[in-house]
Amino acid sequence: MRIKAVISALLLSACLAGCGEAASSGSGAVSQAETTAQAPEINASTVSEAVETIRAAYPEMFTAVSSSGEELFDQNAEKLFGCKPEELEYGAIAYNASGSTADEVSILILGDEDGDKALALLTERKDVRRADFEDYKPSEVGKIDKALVFKLNKGAALIISDDAESIREMLSQKLS
Repeated sequence: MRIKAVISALLLSACLAGCGEAASSGSGAVSQAETTAQAPEINASTVSEAVETIRAAYPEMFTAVSSSGEELFDQNAEKLFGCKPEELEYGAIAYNASGSTADEVSILILGDEDGDKALALLTERKDVRRADFEDYKPSEVGKIDKALVFKLNKGAALIISDDAESIREMLSQKLS
């Protein structure tokens, strides 16, 4: 399935590159750079980099990062997300290690091409976080209620933060 997607992307890229070269040099011409621009490849490295970029931008909010392939992430994937690590293509989480806030950015990329399963898992994750914080730290519940859960490329993301829209924009720039 992945091979078909890569071949399709390469064929599309070749077609677009040809169109860019054939465009007229007059006003309104499309440059080759514009026609061959593609979304970044989503892989373990790009997902980890995106979450690390968010952690670096918000170091007090997100004090820890863990990604698929790391022992900590793999040992806790089923508990946190309801899926076994082998079901994930890639995943990463940025969070506050103290547990004193609900702040979290999670990205899951599963085998389903449209991201529906990842979206469902992260929606459930949001609901669990809300239930956890309801009694533990009720002041965080409003933040969780405003959390964003959305499809991202062929996966999904969950953002629990007072600055969720800005973080979503950062993710979109890195992974869309």
